[in-house]
Amino acid sequence: MSTLKNRKRGRRWEPPPRRIWISLACNHPENGCFSGWVEAISFPSEFLELETYFRPRRLRDEGDHIVLSGKRWPVLGSKGYYGNWCWDAYFFEPRVAVAFLQWLRQRQLFCAGMGWSEVFEWFKGERELDPEALRHLLFEAEKDRRP
Repeated sequence: MSTLKNRKRGRRWEPPPRRIWISLACNHPENGCFSGWVEAISFPSEFLELETYFRPRRLRDEGDHIVLSGKRWPVLGSKGYYGNWCWDAYFFEPRVAVAFLQWLRQRQLFCAGMGWSEVFEWFKGERELDPEALRHLLFEAEKDRRP
């Protein structure tokens, strides 16, 4: 029924993404090898760009999960050299991507460099967004990223 409604309005219904790509600057800038440290985090479609305050944060890639600053996060996969050789992309389930984003805000390990205005303000503590709103915005960013 909802598919028919969307067609009448001229929009095609799209299922929500099954995974969210989050890029981590975790490779050595001179040779592209995994360094074990994260200097920046990029969410899809310039949703949010994060940088470390003064020093990089420890990262372990253990295949089916990553460990960032001692916290373990399940991942669905990864792709090396995403964008350029300094970045690797990790694929998260949407609910895990939202939890990861909330954890990054709570721990204040990174500062926001740029992003969508509502997300940027939320990350800096100037606005409130509930997890459902974050999930919806992440879905929109992931749709924009797709070719």
